[in-house]
Formats: sequence, structure tokens, C-alpha cells
Amino acid sequence: DKVRSTLEVESGTNDPMAIFLTIALSELLATGQGFGGLDLHFAVMFLEEMGLGVIFGLLGGLMIVWVLNRFTSDRGLAPILVLTLALLVFAFTGAMGGSGFLAVYVAGIYSGNRKMFAKHQITRFNEGLTWLAQIIMFLVLGLLATPSFNVTFIIVLVSLLLQGWTIKPVARYLGLIIPPRIGAVDKLELDLPGKATHELISYRVLKDSPILSGERIPRWAMPSLVIRDGRSLRYQYAGRLRENDQVYLFVTPNYTKLLDRLFASRVPVDDDDAEFFGAFAISPTRPATELDLAYGPGLLSATEQAMTIGELMHSRLGGKTEYADRMRFGSIVLIVRETDELDHVTKIGVSLEPVEPATKLPIFINMREIAHRIRDQIRKYRGKPVPGRPSA
Repeated sequence: DKVRSTLEVESGTNDPMAIFLTIALSELLATGQGFGGLDLHFAVMFLEEMGLGVIFGLLGGLMIVWVLNRFTSDRGLAPILVLTLALLVFAFTGAMGGSGFLAVYVAGIYSGNRKMFAKHQITRFNEGLTWLAQIIMFLVLGLLATPSFNVTFIIVLVSLLLQGWTIKPVARYLGLIIPPRIGAVDKLELDLPGKATHELISYRVLKDSPILSGERIPRWAMPSLVIRDGRSLRYQYAGRLRENDQVYLFVTPNYTKLLDRLFASRVPVDDDDAEFFGAFAISPTRPATELDLAYGPGLLSATEQAMTIGELMHSRLGGKTEYADRMRFGSIVLIVRETDELDHVTKIGVSLEPVEPATKLPIFINMREIAHRIRDQIRKYRGKPVPGRPSA
């Protein structure tokens, strides 16, 4: 994932700079200035174009998210609206003297990491446009190419042949190829109307999948329908799931990858599975104040300070704990690994999920988060604990 993200960032930021340098150097050569024109003015122009591209890209991303979340009339028009807004960001930034390519790239990164209306349809539409653009690009290059067997052509051909068959062995030698952690998954994601906090996902039960071997569906996933042999069955009356059953579940977006582990083929869910059950286990009989000291302080109420960790989870989960239940506690997530016949927690996993880094400038947060931060600062000033957030 880190290698893929690095390559994506390099590819996205490389094009705006390459376009600027190509145009600027071509103008210098056309005017006869040559490399003598690479002076302070050239550097200022470069910083101005890149800087305006980043600034208008952030503002454009904010605009796209704000407009799209208020456009809830037709999901089919959402991708067209996003494309129109992206062209608007590109044109406006270019008119103001900035890099339109960089602005669109930054706007896409920002809006793509925010919750938006019809995000699934927009993603699929953009994936189709990406493939279409690649097909057109290589088709045009093929039509324009008139290779003659000179030294340059031979060097490029040999370089491509050598790189083509050596990339995979070298990547395997460097440890950059990671074997898949899960098998094949047959699922379909369906967007719900409005601003729903859950997603509707359909899985086909595959052979040798953990769910077919007896693994239970966690409580945070709400199965509603099973399609079996062309018949619609309520999940409560469908009995044990069978191979090729189509199961429809409501789940929050953050937990979809965990469900993939249950419905994937040929990969069991072990008790020490770090992704599903956390990085390490703790005893539920330990005092909850130990967690507060390690990941707080100020995360426990006066009543909760006298509880054990198991009792704390039991209380915050509404008085009933089940297998794979998850509860956020400051910067970590507590996960129920095992319960006894009385629904008492006997084993707890800890997931060290990444949290939002602290920042002085509220650039990437919304108005609600700004209001929460102001409230937390007032509570700290008055000496009161901040609920659900670690104090400095």
C-alpha cells in the first residue's frame, strides 16, 4: 500500500511540474533567451503557479464536497456534476495564473477522502473515464508513431524489453510484493438514498469461506435478506448459510473490509488475526483506569473509573457484548475476541488504528469539528475533562 500510494503521489504531482517546465523552457528557447532566462523571475513564476494550484485545489475540493452533498435529486447526474465542477476548478485556476492540473489533482484528493453523495457511482464513473483516456492516449500514440531503426529506437526497445520481464523478479527480491491476505470476494456495494450512515452490501457465500465454516456475523453487521435458489428469505429464517447464497447486510463503511475476511474464500479467521481482532490481547479483568492512564487521561467518567475493562465495554455497548463487537476508546479500538455463555467478555483485543494528527490550523476539518475543538479548549481552560478525547 505504501509503494502504491507513493507512486500515485509521484505520478499526480509529476505532470503539473512537467507541463510547466515544458511550456516555460519552450518559450525561453523560442524567444532566444536560452538557459540564460532561468533567473529569479523563473523561480518566482514556478512557485506562484504551484502555490496557486494547491490553494485553489483545496478550495475547489471544499466546493465540490459542499455542492455535491446538497445535490440529492438524482444519483445518475452526480458524476456529471463532479466532472463539471472539476473543469470549473481547472479553468478558474488557470485564469488566475495557477496550475489547473495541480488544482484538479489536489481537489480530487481532498474530495475523494470526504464523505460525499453517490460516492460509489462517482468512483465507478471516473474509473471508466480513466480507462477510456488511457485507450485514447495509446491509440493516438500508435497512430503518430513512425519508428525507424535508428539508435534511439533500438535503445528504447531494448530498455522496455529488459524492464518488462525484470520488474516482477526485482520487486519480489526487494520484498515489495505482498501475498494477498484474503482470497476472492464476490460482493456488490449499493448506495442508500440520502445521507445514510450505513451501506448495503451483498456477498455471495463462497466455498471454503470462514462464514460457511461456521464463523458468526458480528453484531455491528445487520443481515437482512438471503437469496437462495431464486427465493427471498429473511435472514432470521434462512438457517445456516449455504454455498452460493446471496446475503444482504447493512454495515457502516469503516467495517466493510472486516466483512470481506468472513466471506472471502480459503482464508480462516484466526484468534490472533491482527486486522480482525486487533494487534494484541488484554485481560478484561484489568482496571479500566490502566487504559485511561495509557491512552488518556480524561476518557473515563467517575462511575467508570471503578470498573474493569470488561465491565467498561459491557456498559458502553448497551449492557450486552457479543463476538467481534468494537468500541473506540480514545486513540485505540477495543474488540471483543471471546465471550462466555453469560455474554461476559473473556478476551479483549486492542487495535491501534491511526487517528487524526493534531494540527493548529483547521484546514482539513469541517465546521462541526472546529466547534468541537473550541468546546474542548474551553473545557481544558476550565479544568474539566474532555469527553472521548485525550487531554494534552
